[in-house]
Amino acid sequence: MPLASRGFTLLEVMVSLAIIAIAFTAMLSSQAHNIELAAEAKFQTTAPLLAQEVISRLRAIGGAAGGPDHGDWGADFAGYRWQRHPPPSPRGLDPEVRDLLLPLEITVTWQDQARYTYQQRGYLFNPPASP
Repeated sequence: MPLASRGFTLLEVMVSLAIIAIAFTAMLSSQAHNIELAAEAKFQTTAPLLAQEVISRLRAIGGAAGGPDHGDWGADFAGYRWQRHPPPSPRGLDPEVRDLLLPLEITVTWQDQARYTYQQRGYLFNPPASP
């Protein structure tokens, strides 16, 4: 049996290991990107629902004026925080209508990262006081 046909040379093994390493690196990079996309999709789905929940809570306690300015959801939605900002009052509205609408801006963040920030703006109806 000739000596050349007994196995792989060191060069062949090194080339095959380099090809495997390149393929493995590309696969890991793709998986890391998929994980980032999944986290982004989770945030973009969860944040609007949480912002709406804050608005509903503020509505239930009688409007935005007396409610809290910030908070979180505890262990239910760990890492999510919300903050209420006073937006400018609406312009161009009849003063009677303007007094009935309370402007509201809610910002939801996740893991205190600027990348994961969602803002929802709207108005709460402020019924006139009963005589």
